[in-house]
Amino acid sequence: MSVIACLRIPPTPAVCDLCAELTPVVEPAADCVWMDWTGGPPVPMLAARLAEALAALQDSLLPGRPQLGLYRLGVAPRRFAAGALASQTFDAARTGLPVQPVPGGYWVRTEALPAFASRLPIAFLTELDPDVRSALEALGVGTLGDLLSSPRELLHAHIGAEAGRLLDWARGRDPRPVRALYPPERLVHRVPAEALASADAERLETVIGQAAAALAERLHTAGQACARLAVVWGGKRHERCFTPPVADAGQLARAAAQAAKQLLVELTRDKSGRASSLEIPDHQEIPDDCVLEISPTAYAGRQTLLWDPDRPDGPRHHPALAAIRARFGHTFLHPARPAGLHPRPGFLAAHGREAVARYEAMNRFYWLPE
Repeated sequence: MSVIACLRIPPTPAVCDLCAELTPVVEPAADCVWMDWTGGPPVPMLAARLAEALAALQDSLLPGRPQLGLYRLGVAPRRFAAGALASQTFDAARTGLPVQPVPGGYWVRTEALPAFASRLPIAFLTELDPDVRSALEALGVGTLGDLLSSPRELLHAHIGAEAGRLLDWARGRDPRPVRALYPPERLVHRVPAEALASADAERLETVIGQAAAALAERLHTAGQACARLAVVWGGKRHERCFTPPVADAGQLARAAAQAAKQLLVELTRDKSGRASSLEIPDHQEIPDDCVLEISPTAYAGRQTLLWDPDRPDGPRHHPALAAIRARFGHTFLHPARPAGLHPRPGFLAAHGREAVARYEAMNRFYWLPE
């Protein structure tokens, strides 16, 4: 059976690099890092290595830099169980669940999973929508095991499609694997130095735009979008992250051309000691090729829209609200919309109330009409 680890900690690149030293299957999430430890060394050994590496990383941070803070590790054969063990509120002594302590958290063995799943309190399932949790409390459901003795029709009437998923968890079933998303795959396109020699700013934008369009076509074919764009030229590097990810070829071309122009200014400044006009020196002076790198991610349709364009009041566009969508996912439509009216009842999962508060604050700040 699988061995899935959930590390509840902000998924910074340094933390993800550290996790990637323990296993090649690392999946960063909003507030945690998932790892697949199947077939590796014993869980206590890996947990000890992780704790040592996190301590070393903490010590290496410079004074004044944000600290890692507390973390929690959960290891289990199924994803829902590992996530519950990694909850900051999980207390093994109070629950009496069959878990084993490991450095930084807890571990449930394969043979103990059925008992653990049936007795796991609903309160520790951080993936549940708050409204679903409230509905279960109203029904007197305190643990996953209580679901098995509740009429299925009653559960579906109160919590909808979530009932099927929770019943599977109560039986120790969860088919969700850990996806190998880190380090992210990169798409690379190289522009030869000869193609850029003696080109002016307009020619530079055209050549770089063509390279970006070729990468955008590869993204479109794979059904992906661009999460990060890097331009490397003349020993210098310029990166730009997109939240939410973008798939528009024109936007990628403009971003790549702008980055290349910034690098050109830096390169000519290094040569002459002062910034010059946007004219590329002879390729003998800048012998390196210009390289475009794209880190792709899954594409979920029109990712620049906050709300459903098919709503009766029409689509709404505002760049400032993209942060909400990047933080809470692309299935998040209108934060004031009741969960029961949403086609996917779990759309407010984990951070719904925070999303509503953020929306209201930004709505007041920008005076957007309701």
